[in-house]
Amino acid sequence: MPTPGGPHRIIECGLPAANATASGLPGASSRVAAHPEVREVMRERQRELAAQADAVMEGRDIGTVVAPGADVKVYLTADEGIRTRRRQSERPDIGADALATDLRLRDASDASRMEPADDAIHIDTSELDVDGVVSLIEELVRGV
Repeated sequence: MPTPGGPHRIIECGLPAANATASGLPGASSRVAAHPEVREVMRERQRELAAQADAVMEGRDIGTVVAPGADVKVYLTADEGIRTRRRQSERPDIGADALATDLRLRDASDASRMEPADDAIHIDTSELDVDGVVSLIEELVRGV
């Protein structure tokens, strides 16, 4: 599903690893998701979407909370320095130190309450570009 102003989204993203999100959305979604009522409404809508047809979803709790029965679950990771550089290319208006700090804080916050699904396939995207990540995930989906 195309993202307005951005490339295609990926199934379940552990730590933001590739340029798979529209610029500026990760921070905004975290702030909105901090409200339990909003989070529950969004989860319910995501569940409805997944029940209607095959769906590709991205989010740190998709494979554990929203769609624990999904056929394919992917957890993306990447080296912190590479993630910072990727994010900096998306947000050149923000300094690398500020971006690195933001990523560390977000990771720490999420790590305390979110774990990848036990059956998620972990992919380290440190040495992959977006097309490489998508190709790997397409292979996994075709194998189901």
